[in-house]
Amino acid sequence: MFEWLWQKADEVRHAPVERKEAEMLPPERVKDDPNPKLIDGQKFQTGGSYFGVRLTGLHVVDARQFGSQRFPLFVSLAEFRQRGQDRSVPFTVGPREIIGKLRSAGAMKDDKPDPGWIELRDLSVVPPTPVGVGNLSLFVGLYSVPGNDVVGTLLDVVGNLSKTAGAIAPATAAVVSPALDVAKAVYAGFGSLIGLQSLQALAQAQSGRALSGTGSGYLVVANVAPNTLSKENVMMRGGKLCRGESMITDMDYCVLAIEHYSTILEEATGIAPDLFDADWAEVLKALSGENPGSAKEPMRKLMASIRGTPALIDTDRTAAMTAYLQRYTEEQELVKQVDDATRGARDMLAGALGSARDQQLASGNQIAAEKLSTVFELVDAARRKEKPSPAAVAAEARAALHKVGVGGDDAVADALLRAV
Repeated sequence: MFEWLWQKADEVRHAPVERKEAEMLPPERVKDDPNPKLIDGQKFQTGGSYFGVRLTGLHVVDARQFGSQRFPLFVSLAEFRQRGQDRSVPFTVGPREIIGKLRSAGAMKDDKPDPGWIELRDLSVVPPTPVGVGNLSLFVGLYSVPGNDVVGTLLDVVGNLSKTAGAIAPATAAVVSPALDVAKAVYAGFGSLIGLQSLQALAQAQSGRALSGTGSGYLVVANVAPNTLSKENVMMRGGKLCRGESMITDMDYCVLAIEHYSTILEEATGIAPDLFDADWAEVLKALSGENPGSAKEPMRKLMASIRGTPALIDTDRTAAMTAYLQRYTEEQELVKQVDDATRGARDMLAGALGSARDQQLASGNQIAAEKLSTVFELVDAARRKEKPSPAAVAAEARAALHKVGVGGDDAVADALLRAV
């Protein structure tokens, strides 16, 4: 897919330009970064770490070209192998989002426009993924696309679809294929777009080894001659591409962070709620039900999901299984403690009601004694879980006390208050 995509892009450029520069910036050329631990040059280890790709930002020299006749479009395609299967992760930022941010930045003003830098630090191109035996192939392109409002809307729709496909972090290998099918459909559509003769590539590049030997860091794709970034000592400073202290504004470029993760488990809990929250919720639901022992089956399902997921490296898989088992044990103990405490409280309540009934009988208050006997029987049944629902107990008490007759309610209320 890469070869065809690059060939088409190369054929249809609006104006003859050299192939764009792409360079990984080494750690010493990254200063004051907002997320230094993710891009500090740590080496990627097969089976022992994760990689992630995040779009940091885009810059367009002439943002005023965009409007009703031309639209900006960012496209990327990541390809890698995961658990023996090929994965393709498409990603795009559509015209509406880019133009909106350019307007907010003041880059589309007719008079003295501001720099067309768009900060997109929160956009994940590839979520944290275990590093496999093969490398990461990455295609990146920033384009100026001709068209009308309909074309712009379609590009936005395709962009949203691609983000949905790329955001999938499968818990089981079975769900990889649908995401791959969506990716192919999305890029078949992009193929038609790139086939337009008047499409202009502002910045584009392809790398078959995006997980370079230098480790994590920033990949810069720019519309400049080869080796320009090195010669001019370009660096990332505070999340922006700079020469010295000043942000670069005289070239079209996009910046992606190739991030390194040692783990994706929560630091405080050791679990992975983003992957297994639904399965864990089923376990908690069973534990809080009438038969806590029924939680074993959803717990087995959770353990099987963790064991089989391609989304975790081996060390995280073992750690996550251990953490969830520990939480399961703690929840079981909590259920037992609550049950013991409740059972003790019910025993004391039943005893107090029995004593109050005997006092009412001794005083000759037959109606109150009968009503207390009725409440005592209902509470005793609830203690034995014959009538576990509080709503059911309340409804039956209402009917039974009415049947006993009028009177004695004050004595019953006082007895209940003292019992509690």
